[in-house]
Amino acid sequence: MSVLVFVAGCSRERESGEDASRVPVVPAFELPVCDVEEWRGIRPTPYEIAKHRTFDLPAARYAVGDHPASWGYTVGLRVDAEGRVQCHELLDGVPGLPTEPNRQQRQALAALARLRYAPFLRDGKAVAALIVEQIPEERIPPSHRPMPDVPLNQVRITLSRGGTIAGCGHSVEVGGDGQVIFTGGNCVAVEGRHEYQIPISDVRALTAEARRIDLWSMEPQYPYNGSDAETARLVIQMGDQTLSIYNEGSLETGVPLAVVRFQDMVERVSRAKEWHELSIFSLDQLEREGFDFNSEAGSAMLVRAIDHGDEAVVQRLVALGTPLRVAPMRKYLLGNDKPEDLAFLEFALRERCAVLAAPMIERGVLLSRGRPDQRKLDLAFRAAIESGRLAAVQAVWNGGAPLKPSLHYMATPVDRPRDRPRRTSVVNFLVLPWQDQAWEGLPIAQWLAGQGMRLDERTLDGSTLLHAAANANDIAFVRFLLAQGLDVSIRNERGAQALNVSGDEDIALVLLRAGARTDAPGNSHDSFFLHQAKQRGWYRVLEWQQQPDQSAR
Repeated sequence: MSVLVFVAGCSRERESGEDASRVPVVPAFELPVCDVEEWRGIRPTPYEIAKHRTFDLPAARYAVGDHPASWGYTVGLRVDAEGRVQCHELLDGVPGLPTEPNRQQRQALAALARLRYAPFLRDGKAVAALIVEQIPEERIPPSHRPMPDVPLNQVRITLSRGGTIAGCGHSVEVGGDGQVIFTGGNCVAVEGRHEYQIPISDVRALTAEARRIDLWSMEPQYPYNGSDAETARLVIQMGDQTLSIYNEGSLETGVPLAVVRFQDMVERVSRAKEWHELSIFSLDQLEREGFDFNSEAGSAMLVRAIDHGDEAVVQRLVALGTPLRVAPMRKYLLGNDKPEDLAFLEFALRERCAVLAAPMIERGVLLSRGRPDQRKLDLAFRAAIESGRLAAVQAVWNGGAPLKPSLHYMATPVDRPRDRPRRTSVVNFLVLPWQDQAWEGLPIAQWLAGQGMRLDERTLDGSTLLHAAANANDIAFVRFLLAQGLDVSIRNERGAQALNVSGDEDIALVLLRAGARTDAPGNSHDSFFLHQAKQRGWYRVLEWQQQPDQSAR
């Protein structure tokens, strides 16, 4: 018999029947593969994709004895301006020979097509987007096993996590009476054994969730075939019966999502993560235990808090008397003639922890013999610009009164240390750090211009701020600099103009319309830009390139 299968606004007939494994095929909606004309749109960052995802990704589920060629299915999706998934692009497999999705993956894609992302915006307008998602894949439990029914005081839940380095990891044990024992290894923010209480109702909620997801039916092991995988072991004791589930990695082993989410629930309910990454809660507990914050251990804890970027925790540690100096495990070298407190301030600023600038300046980090030190002030100012936080830049600028930081300094290129030092601008340091969603490049540039800095100055490699703004994919920053008269055609020593370093089609169009050219004879950056435009599906850029006399438009 024939049934109708609806695909992206059209219909086609398909014969129902059985697949090769004699598993009945249920005719259903299938998400089509994108054609060349459809594969157009902006390309959001992974952070933007996660922010716009309003649902849990559906999983591809495999019965006993069935499994994919490799766990973890990566797929490209085209999302329209309303947030609906329209089609998919084959990404897995050998480059040039993409792998066709199997039956379970197609079912997951069909489920995904019924969900909706929050619309992606550019310049306040909803637009289509090309995104990449990893569809989780999981093994279906082989059979049902009933979970024991015992009083809550006979329940004990233990979760142990291991890292890829010996001695890393932590464990947390939750008793039915609400007692929690956290034990941290040498890679967590707080090491050692710590005991505290959580509400009994939270433990009851954990056992209820374990029953709801049929945790007792899960397989005992989900091993990973690769190496260097993080591990997790979940042990639940209920009276005289014990359940143990061990998995390596997370979604690369077929471990059911329900198991991973239950492990995360144990971490959240037991507050284990607050010891692993440090929090106000764990600081309160340490204070009750009589921990000496004015110690090397306290300083090491402050360094870890700065690494994690929790400014509230940093402020609390400072209030508790933690030394503002570099702990033995420091991330940046001090240098032969750099005071330790100044090195610590530079470290904090480079890690984008602006809240430490004011208290450290108050403690005299910019002074020598009671007077402002120009060298210290200049070093701290460059680190503040590198932090990408306007508050830090302003704090250091005002912290050395009556002196002001220099807007220029003498330096040599990193790749040519034997060159003679050259006078260069502090804009060298205004570069977007990796995955920094709070970078304030535009406000800092605007503020520096107000202090007399020329925005069109070149860095050591010949780049301009326009290169930095384009590389950061910050279209507002790019437009501001163009309005300030920056030359769109300037190339750095490697021959790259701002157009060549942007990963955003809208920015590329802005730069092209401002006069950027891609026809420099023998310039590999220009030819590679056109190649990438084709690879990325930048059809508006390609259409612009095909028009005559683009520079006049």
